[in-house]
Amino acid sequence: ISSWTGSAATSAQSSMFSGATAFQAKFKCTNADTGPASSCAIPNYDQYYILAQNTCESEGYMTILNLNQCRIAGRALSGDASKGFAADQPVNGYGDTDSGRTGGCTFHSGNVDNDIQFFPYASGSCGLYNFHCICGAFAPIPDASWHTFVDACLAEAPVTGECTAWASG
Repeated sequence: ISSWTGSAATSAQSSMFSGATAFQAKFKCTNADTGPASSCAIPNYDQYYILAQNTCESEGYMTILNLNQCRIAGRALSGDASKGFAADQPVNGYGDTDSGRTGGCTFHSGNVDNDIQFFPYASGSCGLYNFHCICGAFAPIPDASWHTFVDACLAEAPVTGECTAWASG
């Protein structure tokens, strides 16, 4: 999907993914039925958190620096499948590049009722000017499943343990 080009990829298309349940189960798009295709992404994280201070990494999470992943996270936290970005936000996020602005995916005041705001180039900590970070995290592998996961990985790459096909799902 990421290599699709043209207006069909960047504009919503009537019923483009309507009824495509396998696709919709794996990909999250601006709109589940109409796309556009360029907005579709596989969620990178299992869990999301809002932080008012420090950084995502200092708390053991990841700063979300991808526009589509930011939209997915904002929608997951708010419970609103149509949650969008602030009306004044440029298409690819705000261009701030300094450490005086919270970096990554944010909710102003940490309020999930607010629009999502994305600062992909800023490097400030969470909470600056009341912009709280939306952080991503991976769910831990349950102890009971650990050996199963390791066995599946090593079946693919018994010598190196570099199980790239297994890990990509």
